[in-house]
Amino acid sequence: MDTSNALKLQQVGSSTEDIGASPLAVQLNAAPLQQQRHNVDSASMFEEVVSQINTDEALQTKRKFLGASYTSTTKPLDPKDGTVVKGENDCLSKTTNNCSFSIKIHDEPQTFLEALTSNHVNTTMTEKLYQEVIENESSSGAEIIVYWSMMATSSKSCDMILQFLVEKQDDDEIIIRVVSIEEEDLETIITSDPFPNATKKLRLLITNGTILLRPLPFKQTSFTFTAPVDLGEVLKNGTVNRSPSAGFGKTTSAHFGITTFTTGLTGQKGAVKKLGFSDHGLKADKLFYKLANLFYDRFKKEGDIDKRYTQDFINDIPNAPPLTEGERNQIAESMKIVDEFPKAKRISGTANDSVEKFLFRDGEAGEGWGVSVAKIDVPVEELFAHVWLLDTYDKKLENKEAAIREVWKNLDGTRSLQYSKSVSIPGGFKDRLFELWITWEERVETDGRRIFIITISDIVNYHGTRHTTVGGDKMLKGLSKGLNIFKELTNNTCEWMRAQQVDLKISVITSNMADFFAKQELGWANDVQEHFRRNGKEVDRERGVALAEIMRGRRGKPLMDDQVPVFENCKALLGGGAEEVWKALESTCPGVEMSMKYFPPRKWERQIATGKAVGVVDGPAEEVAAWVMDYCSNERMRINFSEGNPARIELREKARENEAIFATVKAMPFVLDNREFVFRQFWKSEEGKVLVAVESINDKVDYGTKLKKTRGFTRGLWQLEDLPVRSEAKQCRVTYVTQLDAGGSIPTWVVDKKIPQALSGVQDAIDEFKEDERIDAADRRDLATFTREHWQDEVYSVEEAALLERTRQKFESMNKERWKQLKSPDVFVTMESVQESGMQVGAAIGKAVAVVDTTLEDCAAWEMARVTRERMRGHWENDNGLGKHVVKLSNHSELFYVAADLRVTSIAPREWLTKVVWKMDAKTMIVVLEDAEDDNYKIGAGKGYVRASSHTLWKYERLPEVNRRGPCCYRP
Repeated sequence: MDTSNALKLQQVGSSTEDIGASPLAVQLNAAPLQQQRHNVDSASMFEEVVSQINTDEALQTKRKFLGASYTSTTKPLDPKDGTVVKGENDCLSKTTNNCSFSIKIHDEPQTFLEALTSNHVNTTMTEKLYQEVIENESSSGAEIIVYWSMMATSSKSCDMILQFLVEKQDDDEIIIRVVSIEEEDLETIITSDPFPNATKKLRLLITNGTILLRPLPFKQTSFTFTAPVDLGEVLKNGTVNRSPSAGFGKTTSAHFGITTFTTGLTGQKGAVKKLGFSDHGLKADKLFYKLANLFYDRFKKEGDIDKRYTQDFINDIPNAPPLTEGERNQIAESMKIVDEFPKAKRISGTANDSVEKFLFRDGEAGEGWGVSVAKIDVPVEELFAHVWLLDTYDKKLENKEAAIREVWKNLDGTRSLQYSKSVSIPGGFKDRLFELWITWEERVETDGRRIFIITISDIVNYHGTRHTTVGGDKMLKGLSKGLNIFKELTNNTCEWMRAQQVDLKISVITSNMADFFAKQELGWANDVQEHFRRNGKEVDRERGVALAEIMRGRRGKPLMDDQVPVFENCKALLGGGAEEVWKALESTCPGVEMSMKYFPPRKWERQIATGKAVGVVDGPAEEVAAWVMDYCSNERMRINFSEGNPARIELREKARENEAIFATVKAMPFVLDNREFVFRQFWKSEEGKVLVAVESINDKVDYGTKLKKTRGFTRGLWQLEDLPVRSEAKQCRVTYVTQLDAGGSIPTWVVDKKIPQALSGVQDAIDEFKEDERIDAADRRDLATFTREHWQDEVYSVEEAALLERTRQKFESMNKERWKQLKSPDVFVTMESVQESGMQVGAAIGKAVAVVDTTLEDCAAWEMARVTRERMRGHWENDNGLGKHVVKLSNHSELFYVAADLRVTSIAPREWLTKVVWKMDAKTMIVVLEDAEDDNYKIGAGKGYVRASSHTLWKYERLPEVNRRGPCCYRP
């Protein structure tokens, strides 16, 4: 065997495929060298094939044989994704009837071997292909496998018959020898079950050959099948008519450049028949292509292999070869482009895009650069690996249309790679070939966060081994360079900055056309962002937790010099002392108190009111402050887009560890200009408290397009103070003061009316961190515990005792016979009503009785907790509520006020003010509500409400345990 030829094939093959990429890439020594030991005939055939491939210029078509690649302008048989070879047959030899194909199996060799001897059907192709195991009564132990197709006409056709023996099986390889089937056995198989009604046609018979299985990394198997074949037909009489000198002829087919083979077999009339697409048979290469697909599709796990390959690369990052001097110089040179970023202009229409995009030119007449900046919901090392690894299945699928695409890794033992790719250009231009040198570096910032850098330049800058591509000399050379910076934000998120320059070397191209191509390149960032996108709120919370940790680490550290005066101005909005009077406002948010006050205006400022909002948020001060700082979070950007606002962006170029700058343009009603606000936010952290200052700045902002807008002004301060832990939930009191002037010709009194809307950010924080169920459950549990443990300690006044007795007597002394049964909406609750003499029209007394599966104390606590968060939310959102609150008088009494709009035409809203008192003994508890008066609750509330009346008795009676399900109570 000519080893020089074998080595030549091996070099060509290894340049294009990687162990973690194409399923076709089986190393050259995987099959034929082993066959020398086990099958002399197959080895000789292989040697003859190698010799002919290297001498026949007509064979320079793009073909794959045992992992080697041959280039041409034609395409592989599979036009979809190129994942399976087309079944190499005689390698275009007229004298050698040798057939071979190689694929990767995405499972381990033993698993594949077991699958090879089991029944299976592949339904992914146009024709169903069946693998059927036939019982073999001989003592040889050989397995007989039949492959047959179910045609569209529901008829069956036998494609191939194999009989094989396992010759060797260990951890390194499995060798299977394909053996001949006797003529009479063949006829018995083809004419019996499972093919009694099959078309009497045998398309392919394997008479000898070898199957080699070898383990590959990432739980894969190299599968190589090499064998001589006979093509024939089973005629009507059931016999095989085969010419002793059967060989292969060839003619050129227009179908993807595939050769059409003649069988050399004589039919009934002695004519030579072609097994082409125009005949009833199929070509040998088509059959092998189908067989390869059967194996590949059965174990197809491209995504899993990519994940294993990627994780292996990530794990091996610390072991990467050290940077060479040339690589360090290349990275330093590429990083200089960062200094040019301030020249970049935002691309029109991207101000609200989750990926920011810019264009700039390298010098006045330089090439255009496209720059994209995006936050990606994935760990930084995973995104880096995703961009760096160019030989994954996913990347091959993305670039399947490229005529040339090759990757050479670890150039000269370094961490660099060479990437060659062709690009088709419409309009009659020649294809361009880009040959690139790509390398990378990892850095660690002072705060411990990781940064990865990938640089791209032309291969001419690499002073070492450069690989050439066959066919590349027919294309024009294009140039490209780029820079990718991946910056860790949190453990699971990162920021990706990508700058790319492409020169197609077209002399007639205009600057606008060049910019167009640059913009096209930037779209990839959106695809990557979408690929890794996770739940936006979860990602926002992760970022908030990470920033909160930074805040805790900076407790007590001073502000920067330029921040101090701004901070003092903002802090002054809180006021100077208790003597200052803030005017209460009608809050538009439940659970938030709002007020306003006028401060003397500063020079050149209009006198506008300062608004203040106070609320309690279910989160620690640092995390709530981090939420305030994340002005361009996923959720806020989503809301901003839904509201139709033109822009909301973060100006990163001036960002500092405790400061961020934002710009937003708010849509205004017709006639009015949009309002623009550009402001800085920075924070100061102390033990148990965080302050966030907000102040407008005069910076000019590039939105990518001209917007008709008027600049507004804002100043404010968030004060967040930790509260004691409540039911294992951390809480903080949020005080937010703000001045907001929309500017322009809008009167200040109109601006002042919008103060409640400007203060709604506190309610947004409450909604973001709310743990209503946990807090409500804790409140009810505390109330139940108190009644259970301290009911005997309660002392009642004469007035309270009289109220309890008066209410009990009123309801328990009623004539039971006068109660009228009502239809209850709940089968477990009985309802009755009675109309007493002297009662007003429309007034009645109702009674409901039920057995509740809980303790007396827990049941009573559920009712007595009247202002839980759940009930308050229902009051405002579902009950047309106008107000609801409780004033505690003692541990056993309170004032309860509620107002609601009945939503009935010409009927005014109603309000109720009642005094609530409860009393308990060992077996019962009563809770009474009776009309009350209080100077703080004037009738009508100054709003025209009508004071309604209510008198209620709740009686809870302890019942025995039932089937050990716990105590129950009776609640009328």
